[in-house]
Amino acid sequence: MEQDRAKVRQLFQEMPFKEKCRYLWSEFRWHFLAVVIAAAVLITTVAGLINKKEPVLWGVAINHSLSSPDAVLQQWEAALELDDNSCISFYDGVSIILDEVTDPQALSYGSAYQIICAAAVNELDFVITDEAGLMFLYGDNICRDIREVLDEPLLVIYAPYLYTPEELNIPIARDLSGTPMAQKLGLNGQEVYLALPNLSGNDAVLLSFLHYLSES
Repeated sequence: MEQDRAKVRQLFQEMPFKEKCRYLWSEFRWHFLAVVIAAAVLITTVAGLINKKEPVLWGVAINHSLSSPDAVLQQWEAALELDDNSCISFYDGVSIILDEVTDPQALSYGSAYQIICAAAVNELDFVITDEAGLMFLYGDNICRDIREVLDEPLLVIYAPYLYTPEELNIPIARDLSGTPMAQKLGLNGQEVYLALPNLSGNDAVLLSFLHYLSES
């Protein structure tokens, strides 16, 4: 066996360079491919970890869908001057009418069940929705008195538009219907409310975002 190996080595050493390449490829091509694939997976994984952005603000649109959500999201992030490692996490067009809260198959964020899960881990700061969405949020203790989140300048701006449902005695949202803010969101002419659970506690970022939306 050792003699055979020595003979193969000797023959290999005597081969021209091109012949060596052909021999190595014919004998070890699957090994080479496995190494290349493993390296590609490793590089992709490392690059993904390096370039991964951490959300500093979480939002969702319930029973509404923004016009050009990707472009709107880029505008928001540019307005907040977020660094390269930060982003806004936003889920668009979530329906609470078609999705069952207790549906075990509701595995995507696009369901009432997953909104509850997001709230449970404090990943929900602002909600753009209609009245049905507000009632859902309030019923699951996700809504809060919106005045607790606002600073003094925003309280003055929001005061005429605060929305208090008949069955409650606290304002849980700002009515955006027919306002420049709704137009900014591409939802002009629709029933639109802004609720502020502010569950992540990133007050400074949220307030900057609200001031941006309030700019005419």
